[in-house]
Amino acid sequence: IIGQSIQNELDKNNSKDTKLSERQTIFVPANSSHSAFLTILKANNERGILFETEADVLNGTMGQEWGDYSTTLRKSFHHETTTQARKFENEFLELIRPKISCLISGTIDQSSKFLNTENGLFSRFIIYFLNHTSEWKNVFDSSYLDNPLTRIAEWIQYNYTYFQENEIEFSFTEEQQSKFNIFMAEKMEFYSIIDENGNLESSIKRLGLILTRIGMVLTICENKSIEGISKVACSENSFEVISILSEYLISHLIYSYRLLTKTSNPQLINAKNQKEQLFCMLPNQFSIKEAIEMGNTLSIKEDYVNKILRMPKLFKKVKRGYYEKKCTG
Repeated sequence: IIGQSIQNELDKNNSKDTKLSERQTIFVPANSSHSAFLTILKANNERGILFETEADVLNGTMGQEWGDYSTTLRKSFHHETTTQARKFENEFLELIRPKISCLISGTIDQSSKFLNTENGLFSRFIIYFLNHTSEWKNVFDSSYLDNPLTRIAEWIQYNYTYFQENEIEFSFTEEQQSKFNIFMAEKMEFYSIIDENGNLESSIKRLGLILTRIGMVLTICENKSIEGISKVACSENSFEVISILSEYLISHLIYSYRLLTKTSNPQLINAKNQKEQLFCMLPNQFSIKEAIEMGNTLSIKEDYVNKILRMPKLFKKVKRGYYEKKCTG
C-alpha cells in the first residue's frame, strides 16, 4: 500500500512510451535481465524495491545467465559499487552506491533454489517462517478496507522524497553500544562452538547490521518531524524492539539454514548438526544418563555424547554424573 502510493506519484512522470532508462519506479521486477535490473536502478537514483510473492520467479530468472543478478544483490547489501559492460550493445552501467530492499515470499522449496547458502546471498536476508492456520475467514468482512497503513502512506511518501536529497546520521548511545556488542559477541561465541565450519558466522555478523538498520527505521518513524535534523540516536523503544526481535530472527535463521541445506542435500547430517541438536534439546542442568538417553533419541552414539559433554565451552561439571550448560545461546 505504502509503496504503491509512492509509485502512483512517480507514474505522473511516466508514459507508455517512456524508455526503460528513464522510467521512474520504486519497484524493480523480479523477472528482469541483469542488464535491465541495473538500468532500472540507475534511472531511479540507484534505489529500488524487489517485491515478489512467488519466490520461484527468481529461480527462473536467476537460473539464466542473462538474469543472474545475485552478485548485484550481494553487493547492494553493503552499498558496494557494481558495474557492467557489454561490447555488443556498447553498454556501460555503473552504480556507485546502490540501495535495494527485498521482500520475497514463498515455500522453503522455492526459496532453496535462489537463497544460495554457499555464495553469501543467504546471509544477507532475514527469514521468517509463518505457520498457516486451518481456519476459515469471513470473506465478506470489509473492515480490512480501513487499513492503518493507508493513513500513514502520505507520511512515508514524504519521508521517501525527503531522503532522496537529505541524509541523517544514525547512532547508538554508548550504553546501547555496550549492550549490543555484548549480545552479538555471545551469539558469535556460541555459534562458533556449535558450528565449527563457520557456515553461520557471516549470517550472525550481517544480522548485526540488519538490526541496526531496523533500529534506524523505527527511530525515524518515532520522530514526527525530521526536517533540519542531521543526527539522531536510536530511541530506547526502538532498541528494545530490535533486542527482542534479534532472538526470534536468530531462531528462524538457524531453522531456515537447516531446512535449506537439507533441501539441497538430503544426506547432510553430520557431527556438527548432532552437537547442536543435543545441546539445544538438553535442559540447563542434566545427568549423564539423561544426555545419553537424549543422544539415543537423536541417533548419537554414547561415545560421542560423552565427548560433547567434555567440551569446556559448552558444559560445566557440577557434581559427579551431572552437568550444566555454560552457554545458553
